Amino acid sequence: MQFSWPAFGFAVANFLILVGLLYTFLHKPLLRVLQQRSENVTAARKEAEAQARAAEQARAEYEGKLAGTVAEREKTLTEARQQADQARNELIEKAKAEADREIANRKQAYEREQRDAVKQLQSDIVDVAVTAARGILEQAADAELDGKLHAKLLAELDALAGSDERRKELGPIDPQLPVRVRSARALPEPQRAELGDRIKGVARAEATVQFETDQSLVAGTRVEFGALAVDASLADVLVAVRDRVAELAGSDPQPAEAKT
Repeated sequence: MQFSWPAFGFAVANFLILVGLLYTFLHKPLLRVLQQRSENVTAARKEAEAQARAAEQARAEYEGKLAGTVAEREKTLTEARQQADQARNELIEKAKAEADREIANRKQAYEREQRDAVKQLQSDIVDVAVTAARGILEQAADAELDGKLHAKLLAELDALAGSDERRKELGPIDPQLPVRVRSARALPEPQRAELGDRIKGVARAEATVQFETDQSLVAGTRVEFGALAVDASLADVLVAVRDRVAELAGSDPQPAEAKT
């Protein structure tokens, strides 16, 4: 094969033309494509970095909110536990107070029942003793005893009529008010007449006499000038028995009526 300058020159020219064509139609577009891809990659990377930063910021915000939510939850739970403990303590204290009041009320009720039972027992003892004493006195009462009690009453009325000092104690007698004569048994007319004369002597004036029968006296007679009385009956014996038995039993005796 012989070297030929024209052929060599032609080949070089063809090569240069090819290089020019390649540079013009292939290299520049390829560079533009590579440049565009590089720019796209850079933009994508920047966008990815921005998204990563946004995601990191969002994650940080989420973690902050989560931490705040946890703290708020713990605070809420703590407050709820404190309120529950306080409510429980209040219920316990209230229950204790109710129990104390109930115990105190039951104790008071028991003590009151005990006192009432003791008082009732004392009253029953007094009633039994008085009833027994009344039975004994009623068995002992007879005409002779009635006569002695009537004579005692007349003597006391005579003493009252003849004593200015005792008359002052008696005070003025209102003629409009009757003098009550209470006797265990109905008095015969002679005894009524005697009492009427004695009462007139005590009152030193006419007085209305009202005769009554009162079996609670057991025996004898009682003359009442208002609040003051001249007693010649066995009622005082029953009063004395009641007072003594009540004293021994520890109960309060019934007050006796005023008498001379």
